[in-house]
Amino acid sequence: SEVGFRSSKLDGGYKTYRAEVQEYLKRDHKYRWCMLSGPTGSCKTRLLKRFGAAGHQVIDLEGLANHRGSVLGGMGDQPSQKAFEGTLAWALRD
Repeated sequence: SEVGFRSSKLDGGYKTYRAEVQEYLKRDHKYRWCMLSGPTGSCKTRLLKRFGAAGHQVIDLEGLANHRGSVLGGMGDQPSQKAFEGTLAWALRD
């Protein structure tokens, strides 16, 4: 490719990509899930980063959704549902 990285074309285009993302997200991934919750300012993101640094698999759903809480105001646009699902599917693959 001219920009310096390998690329490929998906037969069927974007509709095929979306169908594959949705199918992938519906699968039973056999992960052991643990949900971390708490009020704003309770260091949830800091804990997730520490777990990740310690070698644990971590998916920060608020980070993927670019959600920063209403208390902080406009911290950037949130992705569309389709973009969020694609990002989540890639995060699950790692």
